[in-house]
Amino acid sequence: MAGLSDTAELLVLDWITVTGSPTRPAGFYLALYTTNPPGGFETDTSAVEATGGGYVRKSLTMTAAAAGSASNTTATVWTVGTDLAAGTYKGWGLYSASVAGTYLGGAVFSADRIVSVSGDKINFAIGSVVLTAD
Repeated sequence: MAGLSDTAELLVLDWITVTGSPTRPAGFYLALYTTNPPGGFETDTSAVEATGGGYVRKSLTMTAAAAGSASNTTATVWTVGTDLAAGTYKGWGLYSASVAGTYLGGAVFSADRIVSVSGDKINFAIGSVVLTAD
């Protein structure tokens, strides 16, 4: 589970207080990280995003918020040799665009995801990417 990023929280506050008019993201894109930010994912976006092996962020759809959280409604997978380089992956982030975009939140994996040979996969099941309002 991941809390909203500070930027996402400010967008929500702008909407609530009517001091701004944030635009809802047109899409949601999952990123993988090879390092975790020292300040945590809510406030620090200095994690290093994956590169190589044909890596790109994966498109996701998200549920409407309920009971303080929202989660992915589509599963996604990266496969070594197809769209991911072999290596160690430490966490994930959710963005509003496939390149750049607004960082919405992220989290560390409970254990590093190590993929080393062609065909190894990093899977995200439905409901495994969770953003919480905290």
